[in-house]
Amino acid sequence: VIQETLPVWTPPNPSIARNEYNGAVKVRIGTDGRVKAATIDRPTHPAYDAVLLNTARSWLYKPAMQNGTPIESERVIAVRLRPLADQGAVR
Repeated sequence: VIQETLPVWTPPNPSIARNEYNGAVKVRIGTDGRVKAATIDRPTHPAYDAVLLNTARSWLYKPAMQNGTPIESERVIAVRLRPLADQGAVR
């Protein structure tokens, strides 16, 4: 991983802010280390998933290698949204 920062979880209302949500995002990494595609593997919360997808498209990785040659790869990143008292998104 070169750059993989999760967006801040900003719940849309106080009742949602009290709950924990778990999910995952899948990224397809190109031979240049840039994210070619991002999809929700397991949804967290609809308000967060859209922001997560937009952010994931800007992440950067060291590309996977096969016999010394960069290849495309996939990575699944688990996401846990904790109640606000616990402070935001955690991997």
